[in-house]
Amino acid sequence: MKLLITGKPGSGKTTLLKQMLSSYKRPKRGFLTEEIRENSSRVGFKIITDKGKEALLASKKLPSERKHGSYYVHIAEFEELITSLFDFTENDLLYIDEIGPMELFSEKFKELVKLYMEAENDFIGTIKLDSDDQFIKRIKGNAAITIVEIKR
Repeated sequence: MKLLITGKPGSGKTTLLKQMLSSYKRPKRGFLTEEIRENSSRVGFKIITDKGKEALLASKKLPSERKHGSYYVHIAEFEELITSLFDFTENDLLYIDEIGPMELFSEKFKELVKLYMEAENDFIGTIKLDSDDQFIKRIKGNAAITIVEIKR
């Protein structure tokens, strides 16, 4: 099974992914993306691996050389954390939250996505709804992947 969840921002993609992951009793390998909030305003994003390790993905406050919208993207920290995700067993459920423009600044991330998509393992992920990015278009065009859109 290769499943991607898509939908508009705030539609519940990550929430659905978390619910699906909690229903699987076997080992899992991957990461979730969570908002960083200050005074009810979103100021960034962090990723959290299946082992509970965290890294900053993007921030409105800490400048970096890459930027998407109002967020500075912190590729080096992101890539350092995802390095461990390349190792998995045949029983692991693989997951990624999310395949989107900030993550796609990283070539290492693209390699991880390709690896997970080509593995015999089951895979669940979230992906940006609308994108002109060729990498995202190729993934969405893969006939082996089921795409479910959340509409709210």
